[in-house]
Amino acid sequence: MTRACVVPSARSVLVILPGGSTRSCPHALVRRLPARRRPVVWHCRALLLAEPWTDSADDPPNDAEAHSSRPPSAGKRPARRRRDAKPRTRDKTLLVVDDEPAVRLICRVNLTASGYRVLEAEDGIAAFEVAKAEQPDLILLDVMMPRSDGFMVAAALAADPATRAVPIVFLSARTASADLLRAHELGAVGYLTKPFDPLQLTRSVTTVLERLERGEVEALRDEFRARISRA
Repeated sequence: MTRACVVPSARSVLVILPGGSTRSCPHALVRRLPARRRPVVWHCRALLLAEPWTDSADDPPNDAEAHSSRPPSAGKRPARRRRDAKPRTRDKTLLVVDDEPAVRLICRVNLTASGYRVLEAEDGIAAFEVAKAEQPDLILLDVMMPRSDGFMVAAALAADPATRAVPIVFLSARTASADLLRAHELGAVGYLTKPFDPLQLTRSVTTVLERLERGEVEALRDEFRARISRA
């Protein structure tokens, strides 16, 4: 089966094709598909297709093609972009570190759809190498991984002058107070738990990055520490 998830838009879904590539498809066009290709699940802004798209003539066009083929409604003025609207592209680089390909894929699709550049690493050693070479703006770091776990990676990053300033948010299924405390001691600015809502993950990442830009590193760490105290 081919999985897909909705980008933060009311008009389109982002279809994940075999191999990890993606294609944008308008909601209205999905609903007009023949029964054999219609979504079998439509729930919580997620889409599951009965079969993958093929390179046939009835493939869905991209958003630009779909919207250009629709005649404008009579007397309806085109919507204007709000002057104070935030740009979709955030011009930030994120490093997602997780040994589960499905988790990396979900993070990449949702974060890329929100305008972020997303790098990936499947274990701790690869994560350290990518972080040192790319200097990402934020690292989403799993804890339980082969070769080198997330705590070891965070300690290595903090010990290296080239990477000690890179902020880390842990993303893990481990929720014990001792794990959160260890993450805080290693300099993390946050800790997100699995399973997670992909859209909420994007919102959390955006909030952290905005606060980091305002110089609120210590405020984030203080809030993290207060959360551990309440646990």
